[in-house]
Amino acid sequence: MNAFRFSVRQLLANRVLRVSLIFFVLAGCNSKVMVPLKGSVTADGKPLAGANVMMFLDGNDRGQTAAAVTGEDGVFSISTGVDMGITPGTYTVTITWPDPAIKPTPEQMMTGNRPDAPDLLDGKYASRANSTIKAEVTPDTLVLEPFEVIVPEKKPTVSAAPVDDGTVTIKAPETPLNFDTPPK
Repeated sequence: MNAFRFSVRQLLANRVLRVSLIFFVLAGCNSKVMVPLKGSVTADGKPLAGANVMMFLDGNDRGQTAAAVTGEDGVFSISTGVDMGITPGTYTVTITWPDPAIKPTPEQMMTGNRPDAPDLLDGKYASRANSTIKAEVTPDTLVLEPFEVIVPEKKPTVSAAPVDDGTVTIKAPETPLNFDTPPK
């Protein structure tokens, strides 16, 4: 009887070991190496605070997107979904810089709705099709070279505001305006 118990115990232990090995092998096949990646965005060599950075794995239209927002120092730490980091590969990088002057109202903050702020980069890097920024991420990559973007020059605008006495105050830019008149 002792020999039979020993055989049953061995059989059960052997099955548990096999099932455990299969589980660990299958789990290892689906696991991804996540690289804890940092980077920065600059314009004219100065940090760009509040820029939205998204990284799209080339050749993978359905994969999760890695995203981050730059801090006051222009630095970001990338995350993919709820996971900190990014998988190795070649990425197309998109960057938008919402106008920080557009602030959400208290109601928008409570509901999580932010107003649409214009992109101060004029959409130059806003889509995968437009962006020329690429990044190569290896398992050893911890910090990317800074992404240098070009901020378009602001176009001069004229603003008019009514004054209490019924007159209108017009504020013109310091640079002269050129008015094109249509041909007659």
